[in-house]
Amino acid sequence: MTIQEAHTQLNSSLGTIYEAREASNIAAIIFEDAFKVTNFKRQDELDNFQIERLEMITERLLKKEPWQYVLGEADFYDLKLKVNRNVLIPRPETEELVELALAEMKIAGSKSVLDIGTGSGCIPIALKYKRKDLEVAAIDISGAALLLAGMNARKYRLEIDFFQTDILDLDQRITLPKYDCIISNPPYILTGKEQNISIADNVHNYEPHIALYVEEGKSPLLFYENIIEFAKTNLNSGGLILFEFNEFYSEQLSKLMQDSGLSQVEIFKDMNGRYRMAKGKLA
Repeated sequence: MTIQEAHTQLNSSLGTIYEAREASNIAAIIFEDAFKVTNFKRQDELDNFQIERLEMITERLLKKEPWQYVLGEADFYDLKLKVNRNVLIPRPETEELVELALAEMKIAGSKSVLDIGTGSGCIPIALKYKRKDLEVAAIDISGAALLLAGMNARKYRLEIDFFQTDILDLDQRITLPKYDCIISNPPYILTGKEQNISIADNVHNYEPHIALYVEEGKSPLLFYENIIEFAKTNLNSGGLILFEFNEFYSEQLSKLMQDSGLSQVEIFKDMNGRYRMAKGKLA
């Protein structure tokens, strides 16, 4: 089987479950990352090992498993990070949160930052990658996630402090030091009959529920409420708090931040014109 034939076959197979453009994009990524091929019209033959690997990849993709998990890595902010089913796949919107954080921390003169619910470590790693002078720390409730985040940080030789901490547990979070900036993209999806946001099957079936869903019967802003309370004791005076959130919660989150005593509260739009990021400052 030639490279051209194999690429055409993969593209066609993916076209049965994805729209044409998405199928084409995924097929291109698979050949570029898994086989280091950028010219999809090449006539040289795949060897037996490559054919077997392509068959395995195709089988997983046809079950709608995200290609990032299939390949074991994701692109984020000019970085290639290891991912698996213990962590969320980094999104382009989160790259915009990083951009916002870099800009706001420069204005505020921030020298330290804590990422809450770090997952793959994409946020603290991108921040440290761009600002080597920054003291960066990150927490997550999942030990498996922190193990992966640590591997990603070491790949780029970045010094980041990782702590296994449940931000909802007061006894655990009071042990953390103070920071100039706190940043987070926490869970906000309700479960069961209360579900407030439509979730794609490939997200619900493969990505970690602990990073997606709020406990049944709780407020969708549960994590934001706890992070703001934590910030009151662990954010240095005049420190920044930055959130990524779902667009449906812009008004509620803005009100929560203001009612909690944060100043200079602002809500920002993402590249698609949706309100997805928030900033506040500790008075």
